[in-house]
Amino acid sequence: MAEGGGTSFLSGLNVSVDRGAEEVRVVVDAEVPSIIPGFSWPVGHEVTAPVERFVPAEAAP
Repeated sequence: MAEGGGTSFLSGLNVSVDRGAEEVRVVVDAEVPSIIPGFSWPVGHEVTAPVERFVPAEAAP
């Protein structure tokens, strides 16, 4: 979505993904332009969620 229009309004865009056996963590950091020349504002968001996986019936608790 940040670059969906062909050019991004974000600068310094960094996305990192860390996936383990049971959960995944995604961190997004960037800077958005300001109406004040020479300034930009850092933005970021972090999400952690369980990994969807198949568990056979005999292995389920």
